[in-house]
Amino acid sequence: SSVKWTGAWTTDSHAAFSGGSARTATAAGATASLTFSGRSVAWVTTKAPANGAVQVWVDGTLAATVDTFGESTTERFVAFSRSWTSYGSHTIKLVVVGTADRPQVDVDAFEVIH
Repeated sequence: SSVKWTGAWTTDSHAAFSGGSARTATAAGATASLTFSGRSVAWVTTKAPANGAVQVWVDGTLAATVDTFGESTTERFVAFSRSWTSYGSHTIKLVVVGTADRPQVDVDAFEVIH
């Protein structure tokens, strides 16, 4: 499975990120979507002073709005996770809210348990 990106995302490389890089967006409405088969999924991000809110949609339903603000920077933060009782096909979609004065949202990784 691969992530589908819409809107303006940039790639930031840093050893602190799970795979050595993360994607970053600041424009409201930018999305990252992953369709996968498994029992569990988690969104890994960075909490930081410049970071804001993101809507998390699971299987077409708004599951949470997560604020990724942090007084200090915390990498590899699991901001959202969801599990199911059985293996199946699911979609997780992140939508950048565009929080005033701190619109940044990072996608370090999606972790899927099969």
